[in-house]
Amino acid sequence: MVSLRYRPETVRFITRQRRVSAKVFKFTVSLLSEYLKFPAAKNSLYNTNDINQCLLQLSLNEDYAESGLANLSTKCSLPNRVPTGRAFRGRIERLAEKQIRDALIPANDEVLLILKSYSIFRRTLEACARSYFALPEHKQSDDDN
Repeated sequence: MVSLRYRPETVRFITRQRRVSAKVFKFTVSLLSEYLKFPAAKNSLYNTNDINQCLLQLSLNEDYAESGLANLSTKCSLPNRVPTGRAFRGRIERLAEKQIRDALIPANDEVLLILKSYSIFRRTLEACARSYFALPEHKQSDDDN
C-alpha cells in the first residue's frame, strides 16, 4: 500500500476538518433524537439515536436503505449497531409524514436560532454586500452624477 505524505499544514487542516465534522454530526444526531423519536419496544435492539444516525448517514451519502445500510455495516467498527434495511424501513414507516414534518420544523428552528446567536446571517450579508460593491460595474463613476 502506498502511503501519501502531506505537508504538516495539510495534515492539521484535515485533522481540524474531521474534528469539526464529527462535532457537527454528533450535534445533528442529538438534535434529531430530541425531536424525532421512533416508537419501539423496550427490548428493541436499535434505539432512536441509532435510527437517526443511520437516517443522517443515508441522507449524506444519498443512499437507499438496503444498499446504504449494508455498506455502512461493512464500514462500521460496530456492525451490529447498524440495522438491516428492512428493520430500518419498518421503524421509519411507523411514523406518519405529518409527525416527521412536525418534528423537523422545530429542530430546524432551533438550528436557525443557534446560527443567529453566532451572527452567521449578518456576517454573510455583510460579506455579500462587500463583494457586490467591489465589482467594477457597481462602482459609481463621475459620469453617474
